[in-house]
Parts: sequence; C-alpha cells; structure tokens
Amino acid sequence: MRSSILNFTVLVFILLVILSCKSENLEDCMGNNTNQDVCECMVITYNDDIKPILDNNCSYCHTNQVVTGCDLDSYRAVIDYLQHEGTQLYDYVKNNDHQGVELDSCSLKKLQKWIYNPVE
Repeated sequence: MRSSILNFTVLVFILLVILSCKSENLEDCMGNNTNQDVCECMVITYNDDIKPILDNNCSYCHTNQVVTGCDLDSYRAVIDYLQHEGTQLYDYVKNNDHQGVELDSCSLKKLQKWIYNPVE
C-alpha cells in the first residue's frame, strides 16, 4: 500500500513538472531544443565567440590605434585593455548607445561572460 502511494506521488510530481512547462512542446521544455536561435553561453572563447562580435561591431574604429589606447583587433590587445580598464568594455556597449553600436542580447551575454573569464 505504501509503495503504491509513493509511486502515485512520484507520477503526480513528474506530471506536474511536465505540465508546468511554458514551452509549446516537450522538447523545448526538457532542453532538447535544436533551434539555431538559442544563445549558447556555456563556454565562451575569444576566437569562436568574441572575435566575430568585435570584428563586426568594433574593429572599424578600434584597430591600429585609430582610438588611442583601445585596440580591439587581437586577443592580446583586448586582454591588455581589460587589464587596464576592467569591465569598461562591456559598460560601453551594454546599453547599445556607444557610437551607434547595437549588439543583440546574445552577443551582450557572451561579451559579459567572457570579460569575467577571458578564454582564448
């Protein structure tokens, strides 16, 4: 009797978890989403994630000393900037009001996470 009550309780709990999902389908709810629009922020590296963001949004002004003291054209240059300025790089772009640069939310998340743990 006790075993069947426990089994019933577990079943009810599982059903409640599944039904409480706000996604339209079970795959989204359970994390099996294959949608390419998902922002992958587990492991952020300079070469795979940050360099493309900087190349597409920052390099036209922040390369070859065009803006003195703020080269963003290589890993070493960005690390040197972060060592002197801390999180100021993120602070400049987080509100999408730095010289017309507008980063999408995924790029902002990646940049923020990487600044605190810069991996080449």
